[in-house]
Amino acid sequence: MATGVRVTTLQGRKSSTSSASSAPDARRRRRTLDELARTDPLSTIITVTIDVLAGSAGVALGAWWGFSTEPTSPPVWLCALYTPLIVATLAFRKVYARKLNRRFLDEIGPVLAATALAAILLLSLMEFVNAPGHIGGMITKIWVCVLVLMLLFRLLRAVYQRGLRRRNLLLSPVIVVGNGRVASQIVERLRTSPQLGLSVIGMMDAEPPWAGLDSESDTSPVPYLGTPDDVDRIIRDTRAEGIVIAFSLTQDQLLTPVIRIAHRHGLRVWVVPRMFDSVGENIRVEHVGGL
Repeated sequence: MATGVRVTTLQGRKSSTSSASSAPDARRRRRTLDELARTDPLSTIITVTIDVLAGSAGVALGAWWGFSTEPTSPPVWLCALYTPLIVATLAFRKVYARKLNRRFLDEIGPVLAATALAAILLLSLMEFVNAPGHIGGMITKIWVCVLVLMLLFRLLRAVYQRGLRRRNLLLSPVIVVGNGRVASQIVERLRTSPQLGLSVIGMMDAEPPWAGLDSESDTSPVPYLGTPDDVDRIIRDTRAEGIVIAFSLTQDQLLTPVIRIAHRHGLRVWVVPRMFDSVGENIRVEHVGGL
């Protein structure tokens, strides 16, 4: 029975050394709109903009509802603070962080919690400044409208994004570092799961791909790009946007420069843990300091 493979994301910073600035002009070429939309900061800006539009429309609709039904209402400028409070709450909880296979159902909880917390903060602020009008009724109507519209906008975005990825758009090119059956399974999983937003453009390891193939006549579904020693050249030539570290014949100490060079180029890095078949969705990483 096949076992699901899970990956851990390694985040790094772009190096500010001169080596980072010496990248060739090929890496500095003008990127297409598709490339900009699937990478930060534009990817996060799009998500935040969607929430701002949904929140603003919800506040306007809720305020109109409140003005129509409540005898007295608080000032409009106080109600307008609701959307910034929601965005700040989502950002504080790192909801805008890019994730693989982000599903709409996974966003309901964070959005519900953020809108509720923002409503509590806004209510407290109105009470603190002694705002006039029926504060509770107005905030309740605004909260309901914003929650519905924000979830609706996110649902439309998820459906539209999934449709684009099924047409091989908005897919980030990635390189799989590894060899063997696990690496081959990762390649096949990414090829058959465009909703993850990744497209494998090649494999890299100390030796060409050899395991995971049914027979000697079979060939790897993706090209062999070279060894980890050539990672800097491979990243520049392929314009990869991510690297997946799978089980490899390369020694672990030789993979550290690969991750550092990838981070220097601004690539996202995922690592398949050794005990991937025992790792569940509720795994938590605890940092105990340098080892």
